[in-house]
Amino acid sequence: MPTHRISFEVSNPKVIELPAHRLRNGGRYSVEARDGDLYVFGNKEGLLYLSDLLAMLALGDYEKGFHVHIPAQGSLAAGETGDEIVMFGAEIE
Repeated sequence: MPTHRISFEVSNPKVIELPAHRLRNGGRYSVEARDGDLYVFGNKEGLLYLSDLLAMLALGDYEKGFHVHIPAQGSLAAGETGDEIVMFGAEIE
């Protein structure tokens, strides 16, 4: 099974650099809530965009309450609007 390693540095605990290169490479993803279940769809680059972002939030040592807003339907297509996903950084224990 292929592995994926994420490595990054946090220069400012109030700022996150989104892995936009994934979307520039044709990445697409969609997150939908239906009947109490969460559905996540996407191509390889789109799903890696979400996984990179989750790993960055988990490992980044961000300040309490740090969060990002991303569109629920993600790609670099112009004019996208709609629901958002709000992701919070892991709280420091």
